Amino acid sequence: MRMNNKRGQIGSEYIIVVGLILLLAIPFFYSFFRYLLGGYSNQMNADMVVRVSQATETLANLGGVGSKFSVPVRIAKVAQNDLSGNTLSIQTTNGQTYSAHSTSLNTIIGSEALVGDGFMTVPLVYTYLDTIVIGTQPQVVGICPENENPYSSACKTDTTVEPSKGFRILGANFNSNSEVILSKIQGSNGGCQTMTSCQADEACAVGQVCANGICADINPTLTISQEGLIADVGTAQTGVGDYDVSIVNPDGERSTCVSLAVTPSDVQGSYCGDSIVDEDEECDPPMDISEQCIGNKGQNLECMSNCKCKNA
Repeated sequence: MRMNNKRGQIGSEYIIVVGLILLLAIPFFYSFFRYLLGGYSNQMNADMVVRVSQATETLANLGGVGSKFSVPVRIAKVAQNDLSGNTLSIQTTNGQTYSAHSTSLNTIIGSEALVGDGFMTVPLVYTYLDTIVIGTQPQVVGICPENENPYSSACKTDTTVEPSKGFRILGANFNSNSEVILSKIQGSNGGCQTMTSCQADEACAVGQVCANGICADINPTLTISQEGLIADVGTAQTGVGDYDVSIVNPDGERSTCVSLAVTPSDVQGSYCGDSIVDEDEECDPPMDISEQCIGNKGQNLECMSNCKCKNA
């Protein structure tokens, strides 16, 4: 009888000892594996930034216009990416930052090119003006007069055309769903500052339309060529003035901007800005207050860049 009591006592002591060991061990192993997994995620993100940066350098050294490179990577909870100078960086949802030096060439990165969690393939493309684009978002790197050779010195971040003439946009990731946005520069604004986000036409100024999330004065059609590196724009709507030009995809992500100046030539023609009210115009030239635009109360209204009167 005493033997059974001793065995029961010893069994209870073993249970207590095992319980104490587990009580101490479980938090330790939990913290250890949590650290291990966190360290693995950190290493993945650090490796990803380095791999993408090295890929830009490889493409710059070995590629040419039209060359493409895809980088398979695995990332962990990346919330945003950035490119400052030649430094590529990412930030995770918990505030961790990782960075690496990229190529010395011009580089543009989409706002969500490296954002996500898990496995992904990062596309890179070498486009005109010695520029590498990272991601799938459409990017504009230059603008040229109509039908200009894309290697010409006339292709840069700004250009000048005559009224109602077309122009050519250089960049990457242009496709059949891309839309070009022209927003007239008012006053000293520029560099895409004139572009306003929207969800419907009603959110835009009179005479503008909401094109893929951006208010546009003019939204002409595009002809895409060279696998998305060139977009030719033909429109008879550009009146005299200065415009910001960008490209937008259906998800509303707008590209960087280039500048277009529309000025008349010495040859007299029919266009918005020639001071002649043509058949499809309500007023001419564009100006803040026009005697050709009369409101409901008899007041003078603005003649806009498309030679239409702004409603009262």
